[in-house]
Amino acid sequence: MTHKLLRRLDATQLDLGGFVKWSLSFPDPYNDPIAAADQGRRGFSQLPLGFQNALNEFSSTLYSGVLLVTGLPICADLPPTPTKPVREAGLGRVGNEGLLFSIASAFGNPYSYREWEGGLLLHNKYPIRQHATSQVGTNNVLLQMHTEKAFRDVSPDYVALLCLRGDPAHAAITHFCDLRRVIEQFPSDAQRLLRTPLYAFRTDSPRLVMDGIGYTAPHAIVQEHQNSAIYQYVDDLSALNDEAKEVLDNLRTAIGANTTGLHLNAGDLLIMDNSHIVHGRSAFRPNYDGRDRWLQRLMISHRLNANYLCSTGHLIPDSCFSECSSEHRAVQEHQRQGGANL
Repeated sequence: MTHKLLRRLDATQLDLGGFVKWSLSFPDPYNDPIAAADQGRRGFSQLPLGFQNALNEFSSTLYSGVLLVTGLPICADLPPTPTKPVREAGLGRVGNEGLLFSIASAFGNPYSYREWEGGLLLHNKYPIRQHATSQVGTNNVLLQMHTEKAFRDVSPDYVALLCLRGDPAHAAITHFCDLRRVIEQFPSDAQRLLRTPLYAFRTDSPRLVMDGIGYTAPHAIVQEHQNSAIYQYVDDLSALNDEAKEVLDNLRTAIGANTTGLHLNAGDLLIMDNSHIVHGRSAFRPNYDGRDRWLQRLMISHRLNANYLCSTGHLIPDSCFSECSSEHRAVQEHQRQGGANL
């Protein structure tokens, strides 16, 4: 059954032959992210007009939810799913990057953070044995529900996930939930607390210490931005007083009760409005045999303009990285150094 929050577009009947030929010369985003982002903006006009209109309609809707595009062509000579970080694996463009970047340009400009994902603009999400139990997208345990890069100075407005290869066991299920709708059902007193900076992460690099426990800087889960609310959440948030804890526990339960799941197949593209959608993934068992699940991800901002991002290589500093736990920082160092031991 199609969830009312989820919109679907079937791409199997689209004439993408001309686009595929155009994209053969698409720049390698690992070596030239500026050129890839620029070519992606140009590539949008190469897509079929009806497809452009559907993407523009979704992107222009406030709290647009989740868009699932199915049936996109995946390159026939897709290599085996890597088992090591991108830099160690020596991964280059595989042939679908032009399509992902061009579709993403309907929603804004791709960007990433210097400290994350090896400093790369395009993120590849496949299981890495050394990350198996960490709370990162390359694990294989339950990936907790979260908004992407919550509580940054600039968090993504949209997140795009293109499935290059699905989980052969169909056990990896992507979950999502409309955080805004859930919170709107809460009593006014609870909503007031969610708009108060009473929520933080435990960390061994604290900005705040209470009762001997270190926390990051506290944030509100609901924040105002340009006359609309942004909803941000991560499952392992802690509350800083008993009243806020009760609300947070109730919110965690309500999210679990209102979650929808999808198995992503090769050629599926999931685009989520990160201003109000939380997402996660079920646990699954990878084989590390070249056939495991493989997604490509872009984070997209309509607040950061193209000229500014061009001057930064489409990478910006993460205002919260210094507060992350040593475990999280070690995983990112592993990515950056191309597989050095954790």
